Amino acid sequence: MTVMAPEENVWDRVTAGISRRFVRRHCCCFWSSFAVILLLAIGGIVITLLDANSRGQASLLSESTDYDFLVGTALTVKQQDMVESAERLRSSPGGDRDQEIPERSATASSSFNIQLLFLHKDDGSPDLLSAAGLVAMCAAENVVLGAADYGAVCLNRTQAQTRSSAQLASLQRAVECEMQSSSVVSLFYTEWALREGAEYNPAAPPPEGAPTASDYMIANSHRRSCIRLNESYVEARAAEIYALAQASEELRAEYGFFLSSDTFEHDPPRTSATRSMLRFGRPLHGYATMEEEEEQQEAAIEAVVTDIEADLFAYCEMKHSFLHSPYRD
Repeated sequence: MTVMAPEENVWDRVTAGISRRFVRRHCCCFWSSFAVILLLAIGGIVITLLDANSRGQASLLSESTDYDFLVGTALTVKQQDMVESAERLRSSPGGDRDQEIPERSATASSSFNIQLLFLHKDDGSPDLLSAAGLVAMCAAENVVLGAADYGAVCLNRTQAQTRSSAQLASLQRAVECEMQSSSVVSLFYTEWALREGAEYNPAAPPPEGAPTASDYMIANSHRRSCIRLNESYVEARAAEIYALAQASEELRAEYGFFLSSDTFEHDPPRTSATRSMLRFGRPLHGYATMEEEEEQQEAAIEAVVTDIEADLFAYCEMKHSFLHSPYRD
């Protein structure tokens, strides 16, 4: 009687060979693996640096400044957060989250903010704050302002000032949206007398070509008409913003939000990056206070913000897949 030996599996032979090699030459295998990992890490850093350079960045990390983009744990950011929180409480009637307030008259959680970062590309002007640059930034913000449900969650603090309880009880729910105050576009697309920072230079005459509301407002729409603003006006307004940022530490922190870290290394000053922070409001329609069914209110805002984010991805041609984040684009 002949006994047939079981056929040996090819995979078993391969794994057995690898195991023997690791056991017999463990030191060599360790250093070989370490060298491969090290080469991959170096290659990844080089590729990242080349990608940063192609985007106009001198390095991966910028030098720290008093007004540059700060991390949330920095002391100055925590202090600023406390000031903003106190101001929100002061501006709301009684400063009580349980008190009835007008629809969308208080700022929603910062986790729902949409921040747009704009980097300079050669458009014939050395400064990002140019007429051409503002047209492009205005168009990007219009993706948010023109979203289908933006009017249901936009911030509108204009009717929340100093009203009695009786007035609040009978107040007609607002249907408008206020101008986004932390928008770089709002710094320029505004009437001269109503511009941000006008209180520091109230006697300044309007520059040549200063726009009026009828130039950039669109009837029955939250979007702006992204007209190309007068070059002289844009230069004068940008110069005023740079001057305000240098006037004091407080104003440097306020207007530095819109400026790159190397702005004042140039003569005259110019910025290679700027940004807009677009905020939303609460309580939503159908709710009387900030805390009434808070989770449902936040879920409603999150749904709108998620849709807006998808619109921004499409507008900026940011592709995503299972292993590819759109933010890499």
